[in-house]
Amino acid sequence: FVLPADAGIEIYLKGGIGLSVVIASVQGFIKIRAKAGIEGGLNMEVDVLWNPQDGLAIDALAEVLFRPALTLGADVGLEASVGIWPLEYTATWETPIAEKTWGSDFELGLRFPMHYKEGEPFNLSLDDLELVYPEFDTTKMTEDVAEEGIDE
Repeated sequence: FVLPADAGIEIYLKGGIGLSVVIASVQGFIKIRAKAGIEGGLNMEVDVLWNPQDGLAIDALAEVLFRPALTLGADVGLEASVGIWPLEYTATWETPIAEKTWGSDFELGLRFPMHYKEGEPFNLSLDDLELVYPEFDTTKMTEDVAEEGIDE
């Protein structure tokens, strides 16, 4: 079971040029956008095993994991209107022309494994709760930044 989620803030700058004649208008535009946020969600895995000798056994894992991400993009579009209020019709056509997302391997979250076996008590403990956080390899990070700077 996966329940995706994301949160962030998106800003954009839109500029265009248009033409208007009495009851009709048309405008072409370009929109530059940026979004900073987190992407991730809830993941749940459940394994159910049963056999006559051992009975029922259930292993489950619940995870809430998120990764930071930055997305930059550009769209072009056309907007046309005809008529006068209240009988005005407007249509917009918009298509992305470029988009790049920079994510990271920096995963943050919580992991909670659970186990139940028939005939044994079902014990949930906060001691089983695992905090997930990135391990920083500064040498690799420096090498990656140097390589990206050389390639571009």
